[in-house]
Amino acid sequence: MIPLVMSLLLGLLGCGNGSHPSDGGSGSSLTCPNSVEAFCASGHETQCSWSSEIGSTACQSVAVCGGYLVANEHGVDTGTFSYYDTTTGQVLAVVAYGVPGSLTCTAGPSAGFVVPACPPTDFVGCTDTSHPCVEDTDCGPNPAASCARICPDGTNPCVLACVANQCVPRDCPTP
Repeated sequence: MIPLVMSLLLGLLGCGNGSHPSDGGSGSSLTCPNSVEAFCASGHETQCSWSSEIGSTACQSVAVCGGYLVANEHGVDTGTFSYYDTTTGQVLAVVAYGVPGSLTCTAGPSAGFVVPACPPTDFVGCTDTSHPCVEDTDCGPNPAASCARICPDGTNPCVLACVANQCVPRDCPTP
């Protein structure tokens, strides 16, 4: 009985299923009923660029994952992951999640969107001013990374990346 109660409690607090794509549904292709252009034109301007997102009070956590900049906005039992182009900072897809572990593409490519696995430990606070940076060398080691590999492009996932003046965990870029 206690494990069931803990599981339900963690899920409701955003700590269990549904709180990160790695908890269910990652790797699957989701159908996106709306384009990001339509999404952005319908009152979601804050989520349409990386710089607007990380400055927003709705942003809870960020990461570099699966070749994307990823921002998480969440409430008690639902939320969204917004996936941004690492070069332009423009939103590419918005995926909604709920308890327990359901993922739905709200906006994205008409061909669908494949959700990368982003471990919860890769995420840091959106406005974590204790780790400001100008370049990658201003950041330090990533204590949550598996240091058993170096990325094909020579970058090291064991070192935090400087993204929009924030030190965030990095993942190997996708080819």
